[in-house]
Amino acid sequence: MPAIVISITRYTSDDQPGFVEGEFYDAWGKKHTFEEKVPYVSAAYLSADSEYPVPGEIDCEVLREWTDDNIRAIVRVTTGKPIEIESKEGIAEFDVLKEQLVNVKG
Repeated sequence: MPAIVISITRYTSDDQPGFVEGEFYDAWGKKHTFEEKVPYVSAAYLSADSEYPVPGEIDCEVLREWTDDNIRAIVRVTTGKPIEIESKEGIAEFDVLKEQLVNVKG
């Protein structure tokens, strides 16, 4: 299963199972910020005492792939599947560079 690599920047809540804020920049340079449950974005034990930033991942589904005019491999993904995750702005579809994706077991 593909996942977008994100930077987890801070711990936001002790509500179970703990919440963190993470971000990434899309293929066009726009920053997207998420607040999500720790287990949805990291296998690490994260708390308010952890050092940030740390790497994380958001599972996604590939919708389409293409090469832009600058010969960059672009991938449109949705974070609405397999788990419904949206950015703080309510966005769930993003264009990312192919190298921003990793494959995770799932």
